[in-house]
Amino acid sequence: MVVETRSAKRAAAPASTSTTSSSKSLITCLSSFPSSTSTSVTTSNNSRSRKINRGNIRISSPSIPRSSLNKSKHSVTVQSSSKFKNSSPIMSTCSSSSSSSVSSRSSSTSSTSSNDTVSSLNLSSLSLISTTDCSKPSPPIQSTIIDNPIPWYKSQRGINICLDGYTYQIHGPLKTEIKWKCYLYRDPNKRCPCFIITSPNTGTPDSPVYTYIRATAEHNHSPNPIVQKRNIFTSKLKDLSSDPNFPPSVGQYNKLVAQMKFTHEQMKQLLTFKSIRYTLWRAHNKNMPTLPKDVSFSIPEQFKVTNDEQEFIVIGHIYGKEQKRIILFSGPEQFELLCTSTQLFADGTFAVTPRPFKQTYIVQALHESGIVLPVAWILLNNKKTLTYQLLFKLLQSSAQERKLKFSPTRLMTDFETAVKSTFTILFPKTIHDGCFFHYLKSIIKRLKKYGLWKNYLIDDHVYLLIKKLMSLPMLKPDLMIVGYNLIEKEIDENKNLKQCKVELNRLFVYYYNQWLKPGHIQMVNVYGKEYRTNNFSEIYNAALKLRMTVRRPSLWQFINVLILEETGVRVKLAQIQGGILKSNQAASSSSTATPQIAQNIIDINKTYP
Repeated sequence: MVVETRSAKRAAAPASTSTTSSSKSLITCLSSFPSSTSTSVTTSNNSRSRKINRGNIRISSPSIPRSSLNKSKHSVTVQSSSKFKNSSPIMSTCSSSSSSSVSSRSSSTSSTSSNDTVSSLNLSSLSLISTTDCSKPSPPIQSTIIDNPIPWYKSQRGINICLDGYTYQIHGPLKTEIKWKCYLYRDPNKRCPCFIITSPNTGTPDSPVYTYIRATAEHNHSPNPIVQKRNIFTSKLKDLSSDPNFPPSVGQYNKLVAQMKFTHEQMKQLLTFKSIRYTLWRAHNKNMPTLPKDVSFSIPEQFKVTNDEQEFIVIGHIYGKEQKRIILFSGPEQFELLCTSTQLFADGTFAVTPRPFKQTYIVQALHESGIVLPVAWILLNNKKTLTYQLLFKLLQSSAQERKLKFSPTRLMTDFETAVKSTFTILFPKTIHDGCFFHYLKSIIKRLKKYGLWKNYLIDDHVYLLIKKLMSLPMLKPDLMIVGYNLIEKEIDENKNLKQCKVELNRLFVYYYNQWLKPGHIQMVNVYGKEYRTNNFSEIYNAALKLRMTVRRPSLWQFINVLILEETGVRVKLAQIQGGILKSNQAASSSSTATPQIAQNIIDINKTYP
């Protein structure tokens, strides 16, 4: 409702008469409205608040400063309170039929008041705002859409709730309600006066639920839904990063952006992953124990057991004047399979090893169903023979404590000297097979060292000679030396090999000393063997590296992943017993040489029984 009054020339009438006339003029304009409960009337010309009660309006005469008396025109706007969001504002304009006089008042004259009665007023709350232009109507008050439950996110100040682009922080609990203040309440440039009232939390501390009840005032600033959504995004990303099993990653960041359906304009204000990376890592490490600086650390209870509360650490031995340590992780079912399996596959990896350790040695076992499963993860400080000997002695003792016996029938590894000598001493009856892939890899490395790699790639004569040399382990063990001597003669007999004779002689000397020395022939020979390579270990090492999600995990991240790996093994064992999981391992290839050489090998093995 707009009430317009005009001031006439200064009259000589007494101040009390002038004030009474002005009040009556105002009440005449207001009397066109039906009655209402309570109406608040204020003016911007430094006037005092006016209160209109049900059926009776009490108006205090304003104290008009001398500067305001020079103005010839005043307009007053009345707006419905924002508390009634669903009701349309009622506006009306009232112009005085005759000019009302506003008398000047002396500084000694006190303000007077008059009481008038309005029987028909249908406004719950009115606000009179001084303006210089009464031709423009006041904008309608928009209704607030309330989401129940109210969206929220966490910040350093605690829980923040979100309504229509405005953010609120908790101000304090009331008797049966909670009072929230606008987040700009403390801003010295804003001092937003808006407070809202909600119900108490009906959810959990980690997932609160609040219901909107009412607001106490209007905001003095515009909403910012984009910043609000950005804050919600950051809060959710921190919650995801706090999971000990999933460290912060760009993948998490992109996935959450897609889930929250950010628009192009909203993406412009998103913080980059790099800018919040350290914040996310702090959230991730908050629930983690302190990282150890040496091997003499205590392992928290949560990392000592599996997901089904079974013992997970079989060996935790400190030695070498408390400078070295061996930790073996294995669940009860895994450890039993480790001791009873007839075929083991073992290999070390460095990519996922946490500090302060240097190597992760992984042992896999062949189940009677034909499926190979990881059964032990071992953290070591080095690759020395004494370390491996101590490890397998401790493994034997741990097996005896559990009324088991660790004495593998067959073991496949690479050609690491420390492991070979350890099994020769501790397990002389175990058949120790070498990986054919590692054997070929070693020869190729020597070709590059001796300058034969280019000749191997472009010269057919060199290529064929070296392929024959590589294929010797496919012969019967007794024929390997015979085959070697026959191939070696070709270096002198074949004139096409003259240009690289010196390099080929170096290669053949290396081959004889490395692969044909006593005790090595049985290890490198693959004739009649079911498993020729250690591909099971290579494949699992690569898979474990991917599951770590970080390039170099911390010790606690590493153990968390191992606990999940142990759970996966138990699931597979149960599926094997239920007949759901069956072996689909492909048979080993009978040849890695050319078809002609492969056929010659078969013929030679048949000719010499």
